[in-house]
Amino acid sequence: MMVFVLLASLMLPSCLKESEDPSNPDQTIILFGEEAYIKGFEEVFFGMDSLNDPSVDASLFGHVVRNSGIEPPDIRGEYEFAVRKLIYPQNGFETHDAVYFRFGGDFDDWEDYLHGQHHMITHCDIMIPGLDLNSNLFHTDTAFISGHGNSFTAYLSREQEVAAPYGNLVARYKLSQGIAISGERTVMETDSGWIPDDIRDARLMLYNKDIELLNASELTQELVDNILMMKGKLFVYMDEDSVTVFNKGGQPFIDWND
Repeated sequence: MMVFVLLASLMLPSCLKESEDPSNPDQTIILFGEEAYIKGFEEVFFGMDSLNDPSVDASLFGHVVRNSGIEPPDIRGEYEFAVRKLIYPQNGFETHDAVYFRFGGDFDDWEDYLHGQHHMITHCDIMIPGLDLNSNLFHTDTAFISGHGNSFTAYLSREQEVAAPYGNLVARYKLSQGIAISGERTVMETDSGWIPDDIRDARLMLYNKDIELLNASELTQELVDNILMMKGKLFVYMDEDSVTVFNKGGQPFIDWND
């Protein structure tokens, strides 16, 4: 789990400013104070030097490189990333479902996003269907954000115990995973001014940093080998229509309390 000392910073009020520039949201996060406690992308997402990892194609991280910076946009809100299309690795397992995530806000009142992003840290919930038992929904209080202008990368570390059925066997393991979402936060003009809107050209990246089997003695050797082979694997997805929809309706996309 992420460094607990960061939780203290979440008690600070966020600072917002208004902007007449339509290229920026009406509410923009302002940085203040020392930012040295912010973890870098590689430290959180990989836990290693990604450029020296032969299993990773560095060209996939163009978004992350472009979105580096210490003045990210306001990304608070709930989003639908659909339909997700696998773009790495080639010939990997295709999926055509939707991923849902939300940044910031009061999780007892899904529409209240007036707080929850502080400096380069935000709350994050993410729901990825099709994963193993008890692993679809994940929450962290400390997702990090880099970026400049309307471009951003949000990245977080996921540590979770997972139970996965394989026929009449159930594999139990600890999964350590990096999750990153990058793209461009757009804005929309209304009668009251410019407000945040959808995310364009989004990418979702999942990297299996470590897998620790908890009941290997109960499984076949073939199953053990297949599970451990997932360690070090990177998966990159795009939103098929290039528009990750910001929820502007009166109901949440999914039941976040499920």
